[in-house]
Order: sequence, then structure tokens, then C-alpha cells
Amino acid sequence: HLQLSWLKRVPHPASSVLPSVSALSELRELTSLGYVRGLLERLDRLANDEPACAPFLERLRQLARRFQLDALSTCLAEASAAAEDHPTTENLAR
Repeated sequence: HLQLSWLKRVPHPASSVLPSVSALSELRELTSLGYVRGLLERLDRLANDEPACAPFLERLRQLARRFQLDALSTCLAEASAAAEDHPTTENLAR
């Protein structure tokens, strides 16, 4: 027996600009519904509308394509919590 323990890597939202709070809320809703197609479409629109947050959106897109909805939900929850203290596209516009 190798006694291995698995580590999960969840993208940390503090490494890039986050989408607007309303966009994060919408992404959380789509994730909770398990609507992966709609989630991917929304991520594509956000990448066009809010290009400053493209690196963060790409990490979310990778999780969605792998159907890792639990990890995606965790990442979005952390991003939502951090949105007040972290640069979002809304904060950058001010």
C-alpha cells in the first residue's frame, strides 16, 4: 500500500483580474445548475466583454470542459468572496 493522498489544484482567484460581481453571480448560478454548455457560452461572451479577466476565465473554462463542477464552484465562491478586495473589471473602470 503506497499511502498516497490526492491533492486537488483549484485555480486561485487572486492571481488575475476578476470579472464583475454580477458576472461571477451568473457563473455561479450556471455552475450550480450543471449547465455546462451555457457556462461555456457565458465564459466566451465574458472573454469578449471583459478581456482583462481572460486568464481567470480560461482557468474556469478548463474546469468546465472537464466537468469539474465542484472545483469550479469552489473557485467561483472564492472569487466572489475576494471580489471586494481584489481588482475586478468593475473596479478597474472606476
